[in-house]
Amino acid sequence: MQGKKRISTDRFGNPYQVVGLKDTKGTGFPKGYAELGGKLYKIEVSDSKKEGVEAWVRITRVEQNKRQTSM
Repeated sequence: MQGKKRISTDRFGNPYQVVGLKDTKGTGFPKGYAELGGKLYKIEVSDSKKEGVEAWVRITRVEQNKRQTSM
C-alpha cells in the first residue's frame, strides 16, 4: 500500500474511501487495497458468467503478520 488512503465523507455524512484497482500481473483481473478501521483489506474484481451478474468483487481481510511478509 502506498501511503495512507484518505477517508472522505459524502453529503449524507457517510465515510467512504476511493480505491484504485490495477492489474499488476496482466491477468485481466485488477486488485487494490483499502485500510478501514485500522485493518487492511484486499479488493479483487473478476468477470461473472452468471446471468444477471456483471462482475464479482471479493474483499479479503489481510492479517497483520501476512501484511509484513507479503508486501
